[in-house]
Amino acid sequence: MLQVLLHLIEEHPVFQNNSNIPQKPVEVQLATTLYRMGRYGNGARLEDVTQICGTSKGDIKNAACWCFNAIESLHDLFVWPLTAEEKEVEKQCMNQHLGFQGLWQEGWVMYDGTIVVLYVKPGLNGNAYYTQKGNYDLNAQVDISLNLSGII
Repeated sequence: MLQVLLHLIEEHPVFQNNSNIPQKPVEVQLATTLYRMGRYGNGARLEDVTQICGTSKGDIKNAACWCFNAIESLHDLFVWPLTAEEKEVEKQCMNQHLGFQGLWQEGWVMYDGTIVVLYVKPGLNGNAYYTQKGNYDLNAQVDISLNLSGII
């Protein structure tokens, strides 16, 4: 899955520059970003991440900014409203497997995902990531019917 994400973002313009000092490879930037996201508390401190990753605080902050920018640009590729037919299929599936018997028919359908706890409040729209548990979180949601064969 990580290779798929890398493939989808590696050509994003945010990773290009016209400087004499090139950016670090996209795979290194993504790895440091994901490493920091996987830490919590003291382990997510920039000082600790810089020592483990062998880079500077600025590199880590920039890599995270660029990676999130590139990932966010994929939004419309993975998120779109269901058609009327797709909604009906989902309603029937929920009725069949969960026994709601039509009680929720006009609700929203979402597949539960993994919660990724962020160490700090994101700088852009930070309050949107705050949860009832008192954390700043991302919720990774995947639709297993997604066909990536035309993208990769």
